[in-house]
Amino acid sequence: MDPLPSCPHCQTSTKPYRWGHSRGEQRYRCRTCGRTFGALTGTPTARLRKRSRWHQYLDARDVGYSLRRTAKACRVAVSTVQRWNQRLDPVVAVKIVGIPPSVRGLQRSDYATEVANDDRAQNACGYRICDLFAGIGGLRLPFTEMGAECVFTSEIDKPARVTYAANFAADDHEFSGDITKVDAAAIPDFDILLAGFPCQPFSAAGVTARNALGRAHGLACETHGTMFYEVVRVLAAKRPKAFLLENVRNLATHDGGRTFRTIRETLEVELGYDVRYRIIDASRFVPQRRPRLFMVGTRERTDFSFDDIMVPSSVPTVGTVFECRDTGRYGLTPTVWGQLQRIRAKHQARGNGFGYSLLRPDTPMSPTLIARNQPGNGNEILVDRGEGQLPRMLSPREVARLQGFPDSFVLPAEVSDRQLWRQLGNSVCVPVVRAIARCLIAALERLAMQAVAA
Repeated sequence: MDPLPSCPHCQTSTKPYRWGHSRGEQRYRCRTCGRTFGALTGTPTARLRKRSRWHQYLDARDVGYSLRRTAKACRVAVSTVQRWNQRLDPVVAVKIVGIPPSVRGLQRSDYATEVANDDRAQNACGYRICDLFAGIGGLRLPFTEMGAECVFTSEIDKPARVTYAANFAADDHEFSGDITKVDAAAIPDFDILLAGFPCQPFSAAGVTARNALGRAHGLACETHGTMFYEVVRVLAAKRPKAFLLENVRNLATHDGGRTFRTIRETLEVELGYDVRYRIIDASRFVPQRRPRLFMVGTRERTDFSFDDIMVPSSVPTVGTVFECRDTGRYGLTPTVWGQLQRIRAKHQARGNGFGYSLLRPDTPMSPTLIARNQPGNGNEILVDRGEGQLPRMLSPREVARLQGFPDSFVLPAEVSDRQLWRQLGNSVCVPVVRAIARCLIAALERLAMQAVAA
């Protein structure tokens, strides 16, 4: 009889007892610490395997795989994929740090009939905002539409600053570059802080790439991960009434939830803000799958709730974003098209879903737009031009429409298409932010009215 292995978790010599099999491997449970481990390797492989499948599932979901194809790619049952889909439903709260998720979900409605009746939700006049890691102004745009005044902007990327300035030309405040070199005390007073701090250290692709290169990720990443603490520095110095933060979905589960727990503890315990958070998929507003984590914090406790957000009763298909005239400017060359087909075939042979996606006018939903949606990347989102013609890239205007930007949003001619693709892929879905902004402004107004009445 084979000797029983010792526990790799607590290194105890106490004999474990048999716990069953997992993928042909005998499993044991330690009598001391209670954790399970495998007999062949003596390592806690089950957790690593589950995490690997989970990231494969996230990739398959982002590229728009069907239920059965996702299950096959991840080597799990269809029922498992259905359970994971329920965990990541756009209207379900993240459940990793003990806060019970909402059971009501987002309410369906038509903005024109429901939200228009609430003047407080539409009028942000008198509110002053600070826009950090501003990009091209996706977070700020809905607040500006409601009348809020921006008193400070920070963005380090020069091409993004050109696009930002073209759309907010009326700004008379200084446009700051590197936020790490800004004295927080010198920033003008404001009411609401907006920040989409860098997501690369937390995204599934970013973590995988950094692990492959042996680099730190998460909050330990010195170039991007520490930017969250710049937000904390400004919040601590200015103490605004509220803030709205946005990042990738994977932030909620990065490092087993410990990264997000640290962020919440910093905002709630150290700064004393009342924080609410929710993963919301843009597919409830625009024809694009784009689940993102939104965090809303208020200095005083309010009745703000993500459950009060109104979503449209229907979402148009992808064809509504296509430009009427196809000039052929964004068509692929035979060389690039052949390269993309070879990349996709290679990854399909390995059982993963990396590769280009083809959009047609009747396609219900586009995969998630990324900053690297550029010719030759291998994971492009392409437009099918019909039989006998090579596919083409999405134009910058079409990408802007998929992100919910109005056609009045200026895409400067002096900014290259490659830069515009990157800027729009890094931006937020504007209708989602607009819905959150309405609820946040309304909650702040109700709090102010209660203070006056008291």
